[in-house]
Amino acid sequence: MGRVKQFGEKLYENRAWLLMTLPGLLWLIVLKYLPMFGQIIAFKNFRFHPDGFFASIYHSEWVGLENFRFLFNTNDAFIITRNTVLYNLVFIVVGLILAVGVAIVLSELTKQRLAKIYQTGMLFPHFLSWVVVSYFVFTFLSMDRGLFNSVLSFFNVDPISWYNEPSYWPYFIIFISQWKGVGFSCIIYLAAIVSIDRNYYEAA
Repeated sequence: MGRVKQFGEKLYENRAWLLMTLPGLLWLIVLKYLPMFGQIIAFKNFRFHPDGFFASIYHSEWVGLENFRFLFNTNDAFIITRNTVLYNLVFIVVGLILAVGVAIVLSELTKQRLAKIYQTGMLFPHFLSWVVVSYFVFTFLSMDRGLFNSVLSFFNVDPISWYNEPSYWPYFIIFISQWKGVGFSCIIYLAAIVSIDRNYYEAA
């Protein structure tokens, strides 16, 4: 009982700080944890129901691991697994190198106002929805009026149907994901670098 009472007292003492974390906690639960219940669809023969999404889940037949058995019996299972693993490895390695490199560059800027402008500009893509980003990409890759094809037509080169050419998309996906995420990732490393005592640099 003593520990419970002590825990309750600490909660009461820090109620202001806990209240400040409440919006972020609710956002995390609603947008991150509640959607995880939708994974039950993988174990059902999902069929749409006129009463809505939850009714569809409820009335769909439970099939256990049958969907996974069907997936791994196809020829695409290896390709899907390979692409997932390789993309994530590239995202981790390239993202780490870019984030640390950008953090080092920003930490070396002597003009704080200029550094803040750069940080804000690099952080802005993180807050854009992927839907908005996809429209940005479309303005570059559109077959008719895209920027890339407009440049190619200026040099009398036939336009490329970027969305129908799979060979280009590994590079597009890596570039777009890093452009969107490197600004947020570098904040962590920038905070660590800035906290290093400058005397260590002079001693080194």
